[in-house]
Amino acid sequence: MFKIEKKWLIAIMGTLTHLSLGTVYAWSFFQTPITQLVGWSNTQVAWAFSLSIFMLGVMAAWGGTKIDKYGPRKLAITGGVMYALGYIISAYALSSGTLWLLYLAFGILGGSGLGLAYVTPVATVSKWFTEKQGLATGMVVMGFGLGALVMSKL
Repeated sequence: MFKIEKKWLIAIMGTLTHLSLGTVYAWSFFQTPITQLVGWSNTQVAWAFSLSIFMLGVMAAWGGTKIDKYGPRKLAITGGVMYALGYIISAYALSSGTLWLLYLAFGILGGSGLGLAYVTPVATVSKWFTEKQGLATGMVVMGFGLGALVMSKL
């Protein structure tokens, strides 16, 4: 049976995590249909994405300082749940035509989850790989970029 080292399994799981998180960059594919569906301007809709990316940075910085305290698993799960809830509540915001809820759900909640879940695989893989650190962290971050490609095709 094929046996994989634990650190490579973590790198693969981190890449898959980033693949799902990278779907945030497919926003540009949805922006025009959202404006047509709800009647908001491009500027109004773009603010949801801008808030999300801002919160990604803020929460990744905060999470990076807390990863040793709470552990990567707890931060990643919390972030993943927050990101998923952000998408779910955003669907309701769109169906009800509530712009402030879209900002809160996709921008603040989803973006915060995005930041927490983003930082944990990168930090964990960089600690586990003393050799080939660039390869492992590059592989994880590659998943983030591929997320937009996958989501845009779905």
